[in-house]
Amino acid sequence: MRKINRHIVYIALYAVWVSGIIWLVGGCQSTAAPLSAEEQARLDNLVENREFVFDAKYAMPLSSQAYISAANMGFTMARGNSPTNINLTGDGYYLRMYGESVEIYLPYFGTRENITNYNNMGSIDIKASIEDFRERRTPKGHEMEFFAREGYERFRLILNIFPNSQSQLSLFSPQRDVIRYVGKLHQSSER
Repeated sequence: MRKINRHIVYIALYAVWVSGIIWLVGGCQSTAAPLSAEEQARLDNLVENREFVFDAKYAMPLSSQAYISAANMGFTMARGNSPTNINLTGDGYYLRMYGESVEIYLPYFGTRENITNYNNMGSIDIKASIEDFRERRTPKGHEMEFFAREGYERFRLILNIFPNSQSQLSLFSPQRDVIRYVGKLHQSSER
């Protein structure tokens, strides 16, 4: 009889725990107010005209074994952040798009497979024409995908723009590990 009571108590506590998790997750909905028609038109105009600046606030490199090993030795911890979430606020890293051209100055943290130049710069520094541009509206905002070339390296960039101008930039290259940047989008003239 005692064993049956323990099972009933266990099942009841488990049901309460599951209900609490469901209640907690259900309460984590976005509380941001929807954009006004004017704000939405401004965002649509930025995307349509391709005249904006993405200011990177955080870099999130792929956590490959080689990168994590180096990070654990302290080689990439100049800022005291975690190896996979590096604060870039105030350092002036950006992606600037103007028409059919893009200018990119972003730091790179991660493993690079094929090094074709031996300069001392560890950043991604590109001034190039945009190739294979695609833009689509998503339920969460806008998504832009395009390619840019620096020397022998061709980068694939995906920029997700959310209604509050928060944005995520994912950078892919056959020669490097994937890295993602989080930041804010604004018009070229405003800061």
